[in-house]
Amino acid sequence: MIAFREGPKEGTKWEICSIGILIPRQNQGIGLSLKRSVIAEIMARHGTRKFISTVHKLNKPMRAINAKLQALEMMDPVVSEHFLTLVKAEPLIKPGDVAPSE
Repeated sequence: MIAFREGPKEGTKWEICSIGILIPRQNQGIGLSLKRSVIAEIMARHGTRKFISTVHKLNKPMRAINAKLQALEMMDPVVSEHFLTLVKAEPLIKPGDVAPSE
C-alpha cells in the first residue's frame, strides 16, 4: 500500500505520505519498487520531479529506501523526531514514450 498527494502549491511537489508492506513481505524490495513506480507514474502524468516525505528518524527501512533514491534529508524544524526528505527524480525515458496507466 502506498498513499500520496499533490503538494499545497499545485504541480510543484508531490508528497508520498505512507508506504506499508505486510511483515512477511518486508525486505524484498517491494517498498522501493512501489516508491519508484509512484514517482514514474506522477512524472508521466504531471511532469513533476520533486517528491517530499516525512520519515521518523528511527525508521531505518524507509531511510534506506530514500538513500537508494538519493533523497536529500534534513531535520524537521517542527518535529525533532522526523526527517524531511526530498527526492529529485530524473526520467529514465521521455514522457511521450509510455502511456500512463488508467
